[in-house]
Amino acid sequence: MNRLTHKVAIVTGSSRETGRLALRFGDEGATVVEAARRMAFCEQTVGEIKQKGGEAWAIQTDVTDEC
Repeated sequence: MNRLTHKVAIVTGSSRETGRLALRFGDEGATVVEAARRMAFCEQTVGEIKQKGGEAWAIQTDVTDEC
């Protein structure tokens, strides 16, 4: 359907169940940025999005750190 083409979706905490939400955004055409403390799960989801022809990046970060 690609309702989110030309949009960017930033998904925090995406190393867990919310990673599935990132897949959905990718399916809808969004460029996806996944941010989480554990990169392995993010990279797996990014790989799935890219495999389907989408655009995605994984960024290791802790959004609870205020620095």
